[in-house]
Amino acid sequence: MMQLLGTSDEVAFDRIYAFEHAYLSYLLQWSRIPERGKPETDHWNRTKMEKPRLAQLFGVVGGLPWGERELLADEELWPVALRQIWLAFSRVAAAAHEQRHGVAPRYYAEKSPVWVSRELRGVLATRRIHLVRDPRDQWLSIMAFNKQRGTRRFGVRAVDTPEGFAARFADRQRRVLRTALAERNRPQARLVHYEQLILTPDRVVDELGGWLQLHLAPDRLSTQAEHYRHHMTASDAQASVARWQRELPGRLRRIFDDALGDELAALGYPAGTSSPEPGVEDHQLSWWDPALDATGPRRLALDLAARRRRSRAERDHATLRAVLDRGRRRIGGDSSG
Repeated sequence: MMQLLGTSDEVAFDRIYAFEHAYLSYLLQWSRIPERGKPETDHWNRTKMEKPRLAQLFGVVGGLPWGERELLADEELWPVALRQIWLAFSRVAAAAHEQRHGVAPRYYAEKSPVWVSRELRGVLATRRIHLVRDPRDQWLSIMAFNKQRGTRRFGVRAVDTPEGFAARFADRQRRVLRTALAERNRPQARLVHYEQLILTPDRVVDELGGWLQLHLAPDRLSTQAEHYRHHMTASDAQASVARWQRELPGRLRRIFDDALGDELAALGYPAGTSSPEPGVEDHQLSWWDPALDATGPRRLALDLAARRRRSRAERDHATLRAVLDRGRRRIGGDSSG
């Protein structure tokens, strides 16, 4: 979706794959710092606030480091602060975008979690595109991605089994799908199926382009496909659609049906009760490394056993030493060095 929006020079965002420079989400978090309350940590307190060099070294700025106060009510500051910093950011970002692309932007776009749009209601005017994909295909893509790279990303834990991660992933997706369903009839939101974007892109482009009053150029995507090919886990984009019907074993289909049956039906996805294709149940899942199940917990236990509990003074000293070592070249010295 970000690649498609990026085919219009009137949409501003960092065109750096995987398009996850979320300035708005960051500034939303920034605006809420004061209301976080008096912190319960030595890494941010009144002493650190009065000595900005220490705060810079530790890389932490917390809530207001005092409790009772009279001049500031938490709920009154952050919407005003966000609007003002967003105006300032927009001026700077629009100028940078116009210099690079030769066109003044009409929109800023970013990928953000669903809680961001909820927080922004009544604060900033936004349009939301909810891109939904069959969570069973998403799950398969995550596992294939990790298998290819030898990683545990997207919430996979060392102690996970396929069934355990599938249950947790389905629970996480339930909130995402319910938000998309709740927003699908609102004038400032659109629900787009990943499958439609892949199989019938012209229709999606026409609908989104008309809604946003933008000229989107999907033909430009073909020139970028080779650049992103190493991130794909299916043979091509079309093969990523309904992948679960070819690869997902029955026991995992039942987990998704039990957890997401209502949401899948409401979005028009078929239930997974049909029998898997021959051979799917007969072999170890090719995108799951059994070694992760066998060695992950054991390595974790050894690591924990090897650690001696250190005092707070030792931990603080080690943290400061590490920060100083990393920033040695950036921290200016006085006349004595």
